[in-house]
Amino acid sequence: MWSLKSILVPTDFSSHSELAMKQAESVARAFSSQLEILHVTDFEKVAADYSGHRGSKESLIKVIENEAELKVNRLIKERNWNGLKVIGINITGSAIDRIVHVAKSRKTDVVLMATRGRGNATDFVLGSTTYKVIRTAPCPVLSIPNPKADLQLDSVLFTTDFSNNSYMAYEHAVSFAKQYNSRLTILHVADANTPDLDVVEQRFTALKSAAHAEGVLNVTSTIIKDRDASDGIKNFVDKNGVSLIVIATHGHGGVKQYFLGSTTVDVITRSQVPVLLIRQVEY
Repeated sequence: MWSLKSILVPTDFSSHSELAMKQAESVARAFSSQLEILHVTDFEKVAADYSGHRGSKESLIKVIENEAELKVNRLIKERNWNGLKVIGINITGSAIDRIVHVAKSRKTDVVLMATRGRGNATDFVLGSTTYKVIRTAPCPVLSIPNPKADLQLDSVLFTTDFSNNSYMAYEHAVSFAKQYNSRLTILHVADANTPDLDVVEQRFTALKSAAHAEGVLNVTSTIIKDRDASDGIKNFVDKNGVSLIVIATHGHGGVKQYFLGSTTVDVITRSQVPVLLIRQVEY
């Protein structure tokens, strides 16, 4: 079973990121993970707020860094974490680059990011930090749209096209279902490459057996038809009250692996429930 030892959650101290922090805390408790809170200060973006500063640029950078450090420390010290192991990381630079850098250097198991989308691709800003981190992170990313105070994961959906790559995400889905005592659903959206039904049932049976062996007893499987995989997944989620989608992406990195038309990116941009994106870890 997948071991989730560390969760990296970026924060800008906004109410939105505070809600994301609560989601991350929930996951950390479920898996007994270390929670790593990261704040990235982009000097070029915040310098205008210090127009009254009379010192050098270097001294201003130090002032901004110190204030951010105080905020991170205050966030950790003033909160009751009830035994959860939490560390703070404060760093300067471009948010996207630094989040990815920290994830690589710390060999993070999951980066948790909140999004503000409203459920369709046009509402998802392609230049957003979350989207770019999803495309370039060296590890799985848990994307949470419009986070709420509580994270309730009573139904986990694993989507598969029966490729070897899609199976890579299965142990993650099983782990979440086990830790949250959730129902696990295995979904295949039929297309021209779908095997005959006997083969599909054999593969479903093998996946169910693997989940049962890990202690997940409530496992169901289904095959549906739709005009494309992303539509099928969204329609299934809307009708069945899914709490978490677990899906694998293809390839090991690079822009060409994450073009907008791909099923994975389309699912993330349209989803109103958390999506755990699994990729091959780069370390």
